Amino acid sequence: MNAPSTIFTQGFATSGLLTEMHQSEIVVPALQSQWLMMHVSMMILGYAALLCGSLLSVVVPQILTERKSPYTFVQN
Repeated sequence: MNAPSTIFTQGFATSGLLTEMHQSEIVVPALQSQWLMMHVSMMILGYAALLCGSLLSVVVPQILTERKSPYTFVQN
């Protein structure tokens, strides 16, 4: 799962957007770094993973408690 997202992020970071960023107005040297796009992309992926994990930690226990257990006994 990590390999496709890593390849996509690397491809996005090295795309033509960086050349457009360097042709813009004069900005702080830290914002002209080629690592800025990679950093922002990885931060977005990290927050997305955190969001998915948080949602799963809420939903999975509810699904498991609502399912009937196959070991329940019927009393007559």
